[in-house]
Amino acid sequence: VLVWDGVTGELRDRRSAADLCVCAIAVSPDGRTVAVATGWPGWDRAGEPAPSASLRTFLAPGGPLRRPLASDPKGGDPFLALAFHPGGGVLAATSLRRPGTVFAFDVEETKALWESRTGDRFVGLATTADG
Repeated sequence: VLVWDGVTGELRDRRSAADLCVCAIAVSPDGRTVAVATGWPGWDRAGEPAPSASLRTFLAPGGPLRRPLASDPKGGDPFLALAFHPGGGVLAATSLRRPGTVFAFDVEETKALWESRTGDRFVGLATTADG
């Protein structure tokens, strides 16, 4: 994961890990918090177990990874779309195996807030200026 300053082009942060397969990424409106969803949709490697899927945040630049907001040790249900609330404290997400559900997480408290099932398949998420 590379994070650049959009105005200056300066590289602000770099993250890597052996099992890091990024499925979705979002940056908070103030640019300080980065949310990263990892996993491997459609993993099929001759019986090898898939890497775990997780949803984590970190402060850029250089802050430590926070504990996961959500995780799937079997790797079969990664989050595929992410969006921050305009205030930056809430992150919305949708996942591969639950396509008609939106999940909301408190970024600071690293906990789930709510989920809403609509039955519709999401291909992206966005928020409005007033939330």
